[in-house]
Amino acid sequence: STTKIIKMATSEILGFIAEWYDPQPMMTKQFLVKIFTDTNDIEVYDKKFNKPFLKRTKMPSNLSLNDFFVGGKVSLHARQMTIIDYADPYTRNRLSSSTERASMLLAPDMYYQMGKIIGELTGKSRLKVSKIQSFCFTDSQVDELLSLLGLQPSESLSKFWCSGMSVGVELTGDNCLQVLRATAEQMNTTNRTPMMWTADGIAEFCFDPMRNFASTATLTDCTCCVIRQHPVKTGDFAVILDLILSSNRFEISAIQMFQLNKTSASEFLEVYDGVMPNFIDMVNDLCLGPVVVLEVKQPQPQDVVAAFRDFVGPWDVEMAAELKPGSIRAMFGRSRVENAVHVTDLAEDGPQECSYFFDILSGS
Repeated sequence: STTKIIKMATSEILGFIAEWYDPQPMMTKQFLVKIFTDTNDIEVYDKKFNKPFLKRTKMPSNLSLNDFFVGGKVSLHARQMTIIDYADPYTRNRLSSSTERASMLLAPDMYYQMGKIIGELTGKSRLKVSKIQSFCFTDSQVDELLSLLGLQPSESLSKFWCSGMSVGVELTGDNCLQVLRATAEQMNTTNRTPMMWTADGIAEFCFDPMRNFASTATLTDCTCCVIRQHPVKTGDFAVILDLILSSNRFEISAIQMFQLNKTSASEFLEVYDGVMPNFIDMVNDLCLGPVVVLEVKQPQPQDVVAAFRDFVGPWDVEMAAELKPGSIRAMFGRSRVENAVHVTDLAEDGPQECSYFFDILSGS
């Protein structure tokens, strides 16, 4: 009918170019990804052979249009793909403002506030965190940073920024840079020393893959906490950070965002194979999107693994809701698989699990 033809003609189709590394022939393959916004359908073609890779079907429940931006990673048909470009000028123009990127660096004095600050940006301002990492700077690194920002190195600034852990965060979204600048101005006007920096130099300094910072992880008397992909995607991970830091019981000594594949997820969870129910589902869940990993410690060396496991609540979210309704898993868990966080089970495994992320993966 005429109505049907008009509707089809006005349907919006957004296109993206994605890459996937095929380990068998050891080659990178490119795909054309089409998203039909009116029906929330997705279709994928192999670019080289112009053949359907995934016929038009409903978008997987773990994905939304917000996950498709240049540099973003999505799991399609059990493959981790990286979005490398827009497929056409329309998609580029349509999404360019929502994929604006900007970075901020929180000073050591803002450490306890990082959950609240990130939560404000991801909540009210609707920005998305695409990278996060903790740093302990040396004098020479601070001097280099100041130079990048066009600031004069000084002994007081160097001493301040070397006094503890700083946190770098990259965000994406509408008017991202403007939002970050307004936030920084508000924070910095109430403090004698700048508490937050945001400028092009921050991204270049903190997240340049060629630059190698020493990890802030101690790998002793610690437990590992992996905030799963769904609280990261919704922004609830910021609330989880705040709950941990405001508890006055735990410290976050290292934080970093990772994108796992099946190999790395299986290696990390290897000790739980045959022990953890839904092991395969747990592995798959860790691959569905970025996770935020924490090394957690206590001010006084104690059995931090047991204490933190009790703090987050039972792994079964229904049990958590009944026994510990104020716990992280009770508030943010959805199921036994999507239970908000993975935490170390045995005391001797804490340093080992932290080492896998902050030593092995971070250094690779």
